Amino acid sequence: MSILIFLSCKKEKSSEVIEDVPVTGALTYCDTVTVSFSNQIQPIFIQSCATSGCHDAASASSGYVFETHSQLSEHSNMSPALKSMKHDPNFSPMPKFQQKLNDSIIEQIECWISQGKLNN
Repeated sequence: MSILIFLSCKKEKSSEVIEDVPVTGALTYCDTVTVSFSNQIQPIFIQSCATSGCHDAASASSGYVFETHSQLSEHSNMSPALKSMKHDPNFSPMPKFQQKLNDSIIEQIECWISQGKLNN
């Protein structure tokens, strides 16, 4: 008999599916594709981070709000956030109480950062 317990922030997750991008190596993917904030990055953060009790404007206990381009791009050093997303043992794993984001999703975020955090 197996029992699964799922814990998450209070807000229900969207049924919207975030498009996976094949992991092809950061340089190859980043050099061939311009990552769109509005179509790729913002949906990732809204669905996985800016949930009630986490990184939304109403209740961001950490002080980090990840809902808009200006809120995300104002952080000059995104390395701690990326390490949390990658579940680095020296950082609090994010999203909290959930599985690690797919590597291809993290790669999209890394590309967006390396491409200058464009508001596109």
